[in-house]
Amino acid sequence: MRAEEKYALVEVEDTGCGMDETFIRESLFRPFKTTKGSSGMGIGAYETREFVRSLGGDVDVVSRPGMEHFRLHLPSSDPRTQ
Repeated sequence: MRAEEKYALVEVEDTGCGMDETFIRESLFRPFKTTKGSSGMGIGAYETREFVRSLGGDVDVVSRPGMEHFRLHLPSSDPRTQ
């Protein structure tokens, strides 16, 4: 985690199969959309983004084949960033 202006930045990266821009834009943050067949509910990314937004932050996603990178921008309580 690092301070970025008035936000704490949490970055999560994995080596998943990657997502194309159309999927990120049209499906990733829609509730009950899943690519996991019957093994997933398709609520995690949506709930995460909505919770982070309720705190005054946001979620960015960068993806390409073999890499998925999520950035959570959370409001900082550090007075040095206010």
